[in-house]
Formats: sequence, structure tokens, C-alpha cells
Amino acid sequence: MVRNPAKGVAEADLNEAREPVYLSPEDLDLLAERIDPHYSLFIRFLGGTGLRYSEATALRKRDVMVSKGRAVVSVTRAWKSVGRGEEIGPPKSKKGRRNVTCNEALSQALIEHMADIKLDDFVFRRPDGDYVRNSRFHKEVWQPMMVALLESGELDRKPWIHEIRHAHCTHLLKAKVPVHIVQARMGHEDSATTLRVYSRLANDDDMAAADALG
Repeated sequence: MVRNPAKGVAEADLNEAREPVYLSPEDLDLLAERIDPHYSLFIRFLGGTGLRYSEATALRKRDVMVSKGRAVVSVTRAWKSVGRGEEIGPPKSKKGRRNVTCNEALSQALIEHMADIKLDDFVFRRPDGDYVRNSRFHKEVWQPMMVALLESGELDRKPWIHEIRHAHCTHLLKAKVPVHIVQARMGHEDSATTLRVYSRLANDDDMAAADALG
């Protein structure tokens, strides 16, 4: 297996100068396996849906429909910073309101996870029942995992959790899913944003293009 030399690098947004990284499906599996087990499904969910952290942590059980064994997530809410606190409001943009279908394995895991959750309860919560606040999750869960993975050599540098969303977008486009479908799934306002994420991360496609010429 060829090791990605930029593995673990994250980006804050599309305009940041820092070089982004492509997280492979194997990288996402590693994160789900090594994180505190309470949050393993949460990481799998982010990787399998591409939802923003603020959207995933605002989901209630009533926002997840089940049709023919598939979980379909209705994204209508997201956490937003207000002063020194946080509150739930609409998604980042109009296109942010969308339905996102989970694959069969993720659907089954999600359905089982929600079995004892009330309709208005958050799907993903802290062990104490509180919502998964970004600052606490980063300090108490994400950072300790990063330290362990860096010390073990399993990651070269520290990724940011938003990198998972970019990876989802990239994996779909590499699988030849039409751009307009990926755009709708990600909640991007236009396809240019979708392609910009892909072009910044899928560097191996350029190598394939070079090899095509012999």
C-alpha cells in the first residue's frame, strides 16, 4: 500500500493556504476504530454522509426517516455560534436543506443506535446526555486520539474533523457519481464548490492522467 506523504493534513476552509489532504476510506476506518468507542458511529456517520459537524450534531431522531431498510437523513438544522454560546438554526445555505441517504451498513447501525432514543432527542450525544459541543469534543475526544495516532506513527500530521466531509465528496466523485448529485448531497450552493474540493484533494488523478500517456 502506497503511503500518502500528506496524510493527516487538514484545512480550515477552501481559501486557506495550507495544503489539503486526501483521506482514504482506510484512513476513515482508522479514525472510527481508534476514537473513543462512544463516538465510533458518529465518525462513520460523518464519513458516510458528508454532513457538516454542525449539522450532524443537531440531528434528532425525528430527522431520520427509514424507508426500505435505508436511513434517510433530513438536514434542516445546524448549530451556530451566537455571542459566546451556540444555538440551533437553519443550515448554512438554502441548498443546505436536503435529504441524505445512508448506505445499508450505516443505515442498520444507525437504526439500532436510535432504538431507545426519543423522537426529539439528539441522535449523537455525549455519554452524559449533553449535545456534542464542538469545543468539548475537540478537547476531550479528538485531540487525545490525534496524540495517540501521531505517537504511533499511524498519522504523519494532525487532521481536522472537517477533512472527513471533504473526503466524502472526493470519494463520491472518484466513484464517478455525477457532480450534480454530489453537489446536492453535500449541500453546496453550486457545483464549482464541489469540484474545487475535489481538485484540491484528488492529486492521484493527475498521476493517472500522466500515466495514460505512457
